[in-house]
Amino acid sequence: MKRYFITLIAVLSIVSFLGSCQKMWDKIRGVKLVDSYILAYYEIGNGTGLLFRTSAKNGTVYFRAVKSGYENRLADARSMGGANYDKEDAVLFDSLRVSYGDTGYPDPYKTPGYIDGTPLDPAAFTETFVDISIVSDTDWGEDYPAGTVLNDLFDIDIASFAPYIESGYDPAFEIGREESLSPFKYSSTVRLSELDEAGMSLLNAFHPFRLSVPEKDAVKGSRLTISMETSAGERFERIVAVP
Repeated sequence: MKRYFITLIAVLSIVSFLGSCQKMWDKIRGVKLVDSYILAYYEIGNGTGLLFRTSAKNGTVYFRAVKSGYENRLADARSMGGANYDKEDAVLFDSLRVSYGDTGYPDPYKTPGYIDGTPLDPAAFTETFVDISIVSDTDWGEDYPAGTVLNDLFDIDIASFAPYIESGYDPAFEIGREESLSPFKYSSTVRLSELDEAGMSLLNAFHPFRLSVPEKDAVKGSRLTISMETSAGERFERIVAVP
């Protein structure tokens, strides 16, 4: 038994020593812990890389907005460490996380001690969508001839990180981050015609929202023009076909 305790103490001493060495090495490299949930911020800009993936299941047609590529990155959490990133990035990232109240996350991000170009997630847009409208090139019944706005028919599922952060990181408010998560969670759902800009803050930069319409109301094969305007005044359109 005595030999067991001596061995245990020796092992604990080695572990403690290695931990101290790691902390010292991290300090030399400038590694820091960033207590924020959102690790990267992007601009919507002119919608570069934003596209729609369509699907139909369980009587509903979906049009999911996704961002491909990493254009319009503003700053990320790596800049807070000693990885030789632009100091302006660090100032910007820090000011953004503080302004959104995203400090105190219980599982801090450890900055690398080297240059790492791997995209960070979660990532959020700094702007909001102030207007999203949908029109079709064909009639959708007598009440919706070609060219009229179809917002009364569509719902929008919003993927905002704001409720999760404002709740103090309550797991009940955490939304999905990766496409592979099933089911993918959204923060709220409203009729598109009732969209409120206030609910569109801190959108998931890679899966910001999803539009949907009952399959019985959709006209298969029609082409929809989805027009979007951001809080920065940028306007752009995407054309999608109804599956």
